[in-house]
Amino acid sequence: EVTNWIIAEVCAQLRRWDKAGILMPHVSINIPGDYLTSPQLNNAIKYNIEKYGIAPERLELEITETSFVENLEKGMRAVNAFRSQGFSVALDDFGTGLSSLSYLRQMQITTLKIDKSFVDNILTSEKDTAIFLAIVSLGQLLKLKVVIEGVETKEQLDFINAHCEQPVIQGYYFSKPLNVEELESRFLLVAN
Repeated sequence: EVTNWIIAEVCAQLRRWDKAGILMPHVSINIPGDYLTSPQLNNAIKYNIEKYGIAPERLELEITETSFVENLEKGMRAVNAFRSQGFSVALDDFGTGLSSLSYLRQMQITTLKIDKSFVDNILTSEKDTAIFLAIVSLGQLLKLKVVIEGVETKEQLDFINAHCEQPVIQGYYFSKPLNVEELESRFLLVAN
């Protein structure tokens, strides 16, 4: 029920921004692992994008590797179904669970999100640096959007910018989590 409520709120907020002329190309929604394969999820998403007139490309569903632990085949079908409907799918917290490179080969994901735990020690640990750079390189070679989570310092940011092509970075270095009003006042532009 919470996930369905979040989906409805995200779609409603996107619609409000559209009406206000605020540019917001897409929003990511975390999907709990066990809910990924539920028919209720597909119904909730379809209902809300139709109700609010939101194009599927504007929603990115963030899933974790644990979404596939119980039933890999069912999880793959769910991801592929969402991709065929036009939704982006991000594999969140990559490398922290039961990582398998076969997931990257078999799933039609669009985004690979590198967990903060791989960023924390990139300046002090040769192993962490090597793993981090390998994951970034792998994601880019697979033509995935690579998002680097958990950047907290200028030194981390400088390192990432020096070693990665056009990185997509998120973390407290840029901003703490914001409510809608804070987000609008700090970052969003009104369309002309």
